[in-house]
Amino acid sequence: MRELKDRLSPSNLPGNNRPQCLENTRKQTLQNIDEWVNAGGYPNVLFLIGAAGTGKSTIATTIAGTYQEIGQLGCHLFFLRGRSDPENVLQTIAYSLAMYRQNIAESLTQSLGFSGDIGPSNLKTKFKVLLRDPLSAIAANLGLTILIVIDALDKCGTSEARWDLICVLRDSLPNLPSNFRFIITSRPENDILTFTSLQPPNVRIVHLDHQIDENRLDVFTYIEYELKELRLSNTLRIPQGWPWDEGLQRLANITNGLFIWASTAIKFIAETRKGYGQFNRLRDLVTNEKIIDLNELYTTILESALEWDSEVKETFIRVFSFILFGESLLSDEAINGILGIDETPDVLMHLQSVVVYEPGNPITIRHASFYDYLVSCKGRPWHIDPNVQKGYIASKCFERMDNLLRYNICNLESSYVLNADVPNLDDNVSRYIPLFLKYICCNWIRHLQDVPYSQELCSQLRSFTHKQLLFWFKVLSLTSTFNDHVGPALLLAIEWVGRCLSASKYIFGADLEECISNLYFPSTSRFVDVDTLREIRVYEISSGIYR
Repeated sequence: MRELKDRLSPSNLPGNNRPQCLENTRKQTLQNIDEWVNAGGYPNVLFLIGAAGTGKSTIATTIAGTYQEIGQLGCHLFFLRGRSDPENVLQTIAYSLAMYRQNIAESLTQSLGFSGDIGPSNLKTKFKVLLRDPLSAIAANLGLTILIVIDALDKCGTSEARWDLICVLRDSLPNLPSNFRFIITSRPENDILTFTSLQPPNVRIVHLDHQIDENRLDVFTYIEYELKELRLSNTLRIPQGWPWDEGLQRLANITNGLFIWASTAIKFIAETRKGYGQFNRLRDLVTNEKIIDLNELYTTILESALEWDSEVKETFIRVFSFILFGESLLSDEAINGILGIDETPDVLMHLQSVVVYEPGNPITIRHASFYDYLVSCKGRPWHIDPNVQKGYIASKCFERMDNLLRYNICNLESSYVLNADVPNLDDNVSRYIPLFLKYICCNWIRHLQDVPYSQELCSQLRSFTHKQLLFWFKVLSLTSTFNDHVGPALLLAIEWVGRCLSASKYIFGADLEECISNLYFPSTSRFVDVDTLREIRVYEISSGIYR
């Protein structure tokens, strides 16, 4: 399996840590999907479409959990906006299926053996090699139905970036053996709606309507359950005489059938512990006629969470920019380290109705609609301009590397010793190279790619290549990430600058661009002797030897 993982480089897109449906809610929808899974035959693709907050992911996670318990879940992917690459989806599905069942792994290995290197192949060819051929070869011998859940397809890249993937999934999934059942969820984006152009029996379309009576009743059931739990815990204290039943019904009516509105409101009520604070928040939501949509609820939450002076505003925007645009999920400690501040926990502890936050653990927003709100609420103190903040992140990466990278960063006795032969190397790396610095060293190029060329960033890139390049090499070598990042980063940096010879020489020096092809061979991931690199001879840098 290690060889398959190295060859496919699957993404980490787990969907099993999402909330599931409350018992006795969504009963009809879940039953209909369960009956379709077990019906066999075609269509073997079910497309669950619904607006933001209608509960698509909760339904998908519930179904996935059910089939995982009985050993029939082959793959469950959940896409995160800005962190999902459409080019890698097929490899990730194939690897998950191989991990699920040994005979699929063997069939996939055989298919890859016939095809050779699939790296430069188009998605249609990859689908044939990774899914159609290996799954068709063993389908008759499986003896059971296997479910694959692809959740939040609308968050997988931009509409332009995912178009080829959409076309391949639309045209090819219905032709796979019918015992491989695919559930795909998405908002009704224009490009994704091309799935609906396929008439039955190719794809089954299920539209989630948040305004139907069943949905409204389920939302009321959810609100009643959660608020009763708060009352039983004695944190929600209701004054005598307050109309409890009417209040619950009023809150349910305000949600307009949107589960995300209800769950966000419940978390907003629950996160305060001051006296009658929970009741006051409940009462305010019930009586406030202005809170009629999700954006108004987000506005209410943010207004009450923090004192929005200029310092808080700047800290909030910086912290949430890394939550929204980071290349991987970051903890409060990592964000503090990157920004060089201590205030990240102070901001997040008051916003747990909209973020999943525990000190020291990766932070996520609870729902993609909060991302949409933050980048669109112009004029509000918490508005985040993606273009401005992505540029800030790239600049901050260079600034922190300039501050922190140095010669012999781990205080090793000798630089002429293989990493493998250095005593207590892991302890030294953990002590001197914090995770946030490793993140910066591995991802600065991705953040640079997120923004257009600018003279300011160009100057920072030039300073980095002239002052910190070899120190950066050393950090990647010590953290065993050298081969994965150095060659691609340098090539992508040159691409970002543009193929203008003078610009590249200005940044990298006269000889470096010419020797990049000698420095890095993508097919072997080996770095070789380069005489021209600042007149420094580099031998087996990834092993930790410098001369």
